[in-house]
Amino acid sequence: MPRHALAGLQAGVVGAIFMILWTAIGSLWTRRSVWMIPNLYATTFYGSRAYVNGFTRGSWSGVALMVFVCGIGGVVWGLFWSLLGREERRYFLVFFGAIAGLVAYWVLFKLVFRAVSPLIPLYAPDAQIRIGYLVWGITLSRSAVYSRRISDNSGVAST
Repeated sequence: MPRHALAGLQAGVVGAIFMILWTAIGSLWTRRSVWMIPNLYATTFYGSRAYVNGFTRGSWSGVALMVFVCGIGGVVWGLFWSLLGREERRYFLVFFGAIAGLVAYWVLFKLVFRAVSPLIPLYAPDAQIRIGYLVWGITLSRSAVYSRRISDNSGVAST
């Protein structure tokens, strides 16, 4: 089970990188700074003064929060699929990864961020963020590959 959690963590962080790249591209498309979304996440720590159209000292904290949240989501994903024991069906994982990404978006933006950091759901570009979490969820499907690699490299039999 620990290898599934590690594989989920790896998939979650890789998915976070893809999500950050997607939001940067979307920000450029709408003629905003690539740092708008990370700065929006940085409002969790620095309040409304962090939400500016450019790079600030707090931008990296927003990136870190995005990676942290997606990494934790990846660990939950890995543990969930280890309990079900289904890691060999790639397309099955892609479909449910996409669903997991959309569910994570809904839970974070409708419940968690409204209570913890209300500026995020208020100012976030919904479609852009929703697609970002969809991309993140699809990337979670790679956790089965990462889990096999961990198992092969450690000499532990697959479970």
